[in-house]
Amino acid sequence: MTISIRDRKLLSNACTKQIENCLPGYLLFNDGCIESCPEGYFMVEKSAKLDEQSNTSVVCNRCHYSCKHCFGSNDNECSQCFSDATLHRNGHCFAKELVQEVMALEKWYTAVAVVFLCLCFVILTLVVYIITDKNANILCCLTPSAHRTPVYDGLPLKSHHSVVLSTDPLKGKRNKYQIEDISEEDL
Repeated sequence: MTISIRDRKLLSNACTKQIENCLPGYLLFNDGCIESCPEGYFMVEKSAKLDEQSNTSVVCNRCHYSCKHCFGSNDNECSQCFSDATLHRNGHCFAKELVQEVMALEKWYTAVAVVFLCLCFVILTLVVYIITDKNANILCCLTPSAHRTPVYDGLPLKSHHSVVLSTDPLKGKRNKYQIEDISEEDL
């Protein structure tokens, strides 16, 4: 509701052409007094100190251009957005079309990242396999083959070797295979 021209003259100071204050319950907007701020504006108190007198008036200030309704002039102070935008928790209004594009890109980037990580895993597995295949002693704790105990495969290594099965009573019933040299005198 706007105050009439006659009421405006009564509210304004005789020395100025502009209204400085409105009656209680009304807001100053475009040199007039209204009951509430229009769409795209928010209410704020302004105070001015003139000649030892404090003068406070309630005016309507413009919202950020992305806000339909707001509680401040910043882009993160929106309380309602236009129909082509969505309001997010942080008070921003984002265009619906832009949000959909970002969501689609996010899904695409996630898929690319998963494929990339899978390929990295496959390549790393192949590299480890190739390195260990070329250098078999890497598999056994990186110790040279001279310090390893040979594993029994069921066949004698040389004609003068024999395989002995031994058990260690302290470690349980674990079998240990050892290769012993048999001299020609023992045969």
